[in-house]
Amino acid sequence: MCLSTPKISTPAVQRMAAPTSDIARREGELERTLRRQRAGVAADVLTSPLGVVGGAG
Repeated sequence: MCLSTPKISTPAVQRMAAPTSDIARREGELERTLRRQRAGVAADVLTSPLGVVGGAG
C-alpha cells in the first residue's frame, strides 16, 4: 500500500495588466455615447407619428 499522497502543484495565477486610465476613460466615453444614441433612436421611434410600424408585408 502506498501511504503517501502525490503532491500536485497548483499552477500560478496569470495576471493580466490593468488598462491604463486613458484607455478606460476612452472606452467609458464610447460606451456612454453609444448608450445615448440607442436611447435617442428608441425615443424617436416611439414618439414618431408612425410609432412602431408592423412588418407584416
